[in-house]
Amino acid sequence: YGSAGLYVFPTLADEWGMVITEAMAAGLPVIGSRFSQAVEELVQDEVTGWTFHPDRDDELLGVLDRALYTAADELTQMGRRARAAVATLTPSRIANDVLQVAATIHHGRQR
Repeated sequence: YGSAGLYVFPTLADEWGMVITEAMAAGLPVIGSRFSQAVEELVQDEVTGWTFHPDRDDELLGVLDRALYTAADELTQMGRRARAAVATLTPSRIANDVLQVAATIHHGRQR
């Protein structure tokens, strides 16, 4: 990720592309497919990257055009915002979230 300026994720189907979180943590704006849950939840258009439908040529060309004509300083700012957007997604936070869900399910079954 260190030598890249953008990260492109054109998947047609992906539950959670961990590479999205990794790219954003590395400070990269993401051009991501709307068929990825990670993109849907983490990437904000024109803030931390761009989203598109990879099966629509016009969207793909449009998003590439916008990204490639974005000024370098704005890409840097987008990368900083991307890093900040995923900063709280630590292993311990995710583990705690999973435990909370499990506890909620367990308590619900006991009723």
